[in-house]
Amino acid sequence: MRLIRIAAILFFVTTVSLVAQVGPAGPLITDSSTIKNDSANIRWGIKSPLLLTVSNIILPGSAQMMCGKPKRTAVFLAFDAILAAGAIATFSQSGDVLKNSRGYAVVHAGTHSTRSAGDSYWSDIGNYFQSSGSNGQSGYNSDMERMGMTGQEYLAAEDQWQWDGDQSRTEYLKMRASAQRLKVVGTFCIAGLAFNRIVALIDLRAIIKRGALAAGPTYDPVTGNTGIVVSGNF
Repeated sequence: MRLIRIAAILFFVTTVSLVAQVGPAGPLITDSSTIKNDSANIRWGIKSPLLLTVSNIILPGSAQMMCGKPKRTAVFLAFDAILAAGAIATFSQSGDVLKNSRGYAVVHAGTHSTRSAGDSYWSDIGNYFQSSGSNGQSGYNSDMERMGMTGQEYLAAEDQWQWDGDQSRTEYLKMRASAQRLKVVGTFCIAGLAFNRIVALIDLRAIIKRGALAAGPTYDPVTGNTGIVVSGNF
C-alpha cells in the first residue's frame, strides 16, 4: 500500500507539472490557408494540451501517438498491457490458492466455517494445531482464555478444528504464503501501471517543451468553423 501511495503522489505532481508547462494560447488564427499549409507545425487538429494529458493518464502512449511518436506509443502500450495482464492474473490466482487452502483445511482440519477469506480465522487455523486443547496439546481457545482475551475464542461448532498432522498444517501454511506472494506481485503490477503513466507524462512534457507547444483558438472565415489548434515543432 505504501508503494501505491508513493506512486499516486508522483503521478499527481507530474500531472500538475505537465499542465503548468503548457504555454499561453497564441493569437486567433483566421487565415485558413495558413492552417492547411503549416502541416509541419500542426499535427493533431483540435486536440488541446489538457486533452493530451488526460489521454495519457487513461492510456499511456496515446498522446505520443497524437504527437507523431508511434515507437514511443508502442513501448508504453506494451508495458501497460503486460502489467495489466500480470495484475489480473496474479490477483486471480491468489484468490484461487486461498480458496483451495480453505478446502484443504476442511479435509485435513475438519473445519466447516463459512467465514470470509479475509477473516483472521483462517490465519489462526494455520498457527494452531487445534481450536481447543486436547491430548496434552494447547489450542487456540485455551490460549485466549489463559491470556484473558475473552470474546476472541471460536465457540461455534463449525469453527472448531483439529489437524490430522503437522505435515498437513505446514502444507496449509505454504498455500497461504503462496497466495500472499502472488498478491504482492499483483500490487507491484498495479504500482507499475501508475509508474508507466508517470513516465509517459514526463515524456509528453519533454515533447511539449522541445516543440514549444502552444494552443490557440481558430476560425475559418470560409466555412465559419471554430476550434482549438495545438502547434509545435517535432
